Amino acid sequence: MRKILIFAYILSCFAWTGCSLHKSLYQKEYPYYKNNAYYFSPHIMPNVSNQMLHPGYWISKIKNPDSLIYTSLDIENINQSIRKKQLVQTLIQGNNLSENNELNTLAWNQMQETKRYLIKKELYTPTGEKPDIRDRERIVGLFPDSLVAFSSLKISQYAIFNRFSDEKMIPDSLNLTEKPFDDEFDYMQNNAHDMGAIIYAFCYSPDKMWIYQINQSSSGWVPSSHFTFLNNESTLLTNPIITIQNPYADIWADSLKLNYINSSRMGSKFYILDKTNNHLYKIVLPMNDSLSFAFIDKADVVEGVKPLTSRNLILDMFKWMNTPYGWGDKNQFVDCSKMIQLTFSLYGIDMPRNGGSQALVSQNILSRSDFSDNEKLDFITNHAIPGLTLLRFPGHIMLYIGNEKGDAYAIHCLYRYIENYSGENYSRVTNRVVLSDLSLGKGSPRKSLLQRITQIAIVGKD
Repeated sequence: MRKILIFAYILSCFAWTGCSLHKSLYQKEYPYYKNNAYYFSPHIMPNVSNQMLHPGYWISKIKNPDSLIYTSLDIENINQSIRKKQLVQTLIQGNNLSENNELNTLAWNQMQETKRYLIKKELYTPTGEKPDIRDRERIVGLFPDSLVAFSSLKISQYAIFNRFSDEKMIPDSLNLTEKPFDDEFDYMQNNAHDMGAIIYAFCYSPDKMWIYQINQSSSGWVPSSHFTFLNNESTLLTNPIITIQNPYADIWADSLKLNYINSSRMGSKFYILDKTNNHLYKIVLPMNDSLSFAFIDKADVVEGVKPLTSRNLILDMFKWMNTPYGWGDKNQFVDCSKMIQLTFSLYGIDMPRNGGSQALVSQNILSRSDFSDNEKLDFITNHAIPGLTLLRFPGHIMLYIGNEKGDAYAIHCLYRYIENYSGENYSRVTNRVVLSDLSLGKGSPRKSLLQRITQIAIVGKD
C-alpha cells in the first residue's frame, strides 16, 4: 500500500510540473484566465435543464414539425446556387478536368499560398519548439518546386477514398500548432473525408507518397494509399445510393458482421449492390486497387436522402450531442462547421466546409453586429427557423434550435468558453457537441455568444 501511495505522489508531482509548464507557456497570451489554466466545463451547460437535452422538448415547440421544408427540386436548386458561389464545387462538376486551365491555376496557386503561409507563420512542433530554418526549408521542399515539376506529377483522374482520410495542408504527417503543446489544434489538418467519398486526384507529391486532391468543399494532401482510382468499374457508381443517418455507421466485410472494416459518418453515401437481405445492404466498397463490396446495417442508413422536416433535422442534430470536438475532423470527430455540413448532407444539401462559407451560401437575414443584446435576441426570436438557421461569428458557427423563456438556444461543437465567476475569468474546456443558450461567456473579456454573433443566415434560402 505504501508503494502505491509513493507512486501516486510521484505521479502527482509530474502532473503539477506539467501544469506549471503549461501555465507559463500560456501566461503571456491569456493573462486574464484564473491561474492561467484550463478547467473542465460542467456536464450540462449553464441555463440548460435535463429536459432540454432531449429533441422532443424542442420539436414540441414547432408548429407542423413533419411538414416538408424543401422538396427534392428545391434541394437541387439550392445545390446549384451553392455551386455557383463555391469555385471548387463548380470546377469539380465540370468535364475534361485534366484540360481545365482554371483548375490547374487554382491548384498551383493554392500550393504557393500554403508555402508562403508556412514561411511566415509562427508555428510550433509537437515538442513545443519553433521549426528552425532547415525544418521550414524541408517542409517547403515537400511541394513541387516549379510549374514544370508540377506538370510532370499530374494525375488528373477521379478517385474514391478507400478509408477515412485526413486532409493535410502539406504532403507530410507533421503536426504544427499556433501555440506550444496546443495538441488539439494541428494547423496542418485541413479537413477529413470518410470512406466512399469521390474526389479528383490532381497530382503527386515529388516523393509520390501523397496526392493533392480536390473535393466538393476543399483541397489538400492525402496519402497515396488512401485512393482507389475509378476506371471501367465506375459504371457501378450509377447504382442507387444510401445515406448514413447516424453519427457513425460500421461497415462489415461479411453478412454475419464478424469482420469489421471501417466506419463512416452521417451524410456519407454508398452505392447499393443488393438490398434483399432483411437487415443489411450490400454496397460498393473501394479497396486499394479496385472496387469490391461490403455490408452495412439498414437501420444506419436511408435510401436516397432523408426528407427535410423540422422533426428530422432536430432529431438528427441531437444525435451528435457529446460527440468529441475534432479540429479539421481529427480522429474522425467533428468541429462546428463539419457537424453542420455532415448533417445537411443527409438531406442532400451540399454545404461548404467552413462556417464563413456556410453562411455565405445561405440567406443572410442579419449581417451586422451593432444591435444591442435585446435587439439581437428579438431578431432571432422573430426571424430564425429552428434547425435551419445558422448563427455565426468569426471562428465559430452554431445551429439555432429554439427559444425558451425569451432566451435563444443552439447546438454547436465547442472546444471551450470563458466563464466569469465572482469577478474571475475561467477557461472552461467543453471539447464536445453541446446545447447552450447564447449567454455563454457573458461578462468575460471575449463576450457572450450572443454579443459575438455577426451573421444570421437561413440554410437553403437565397
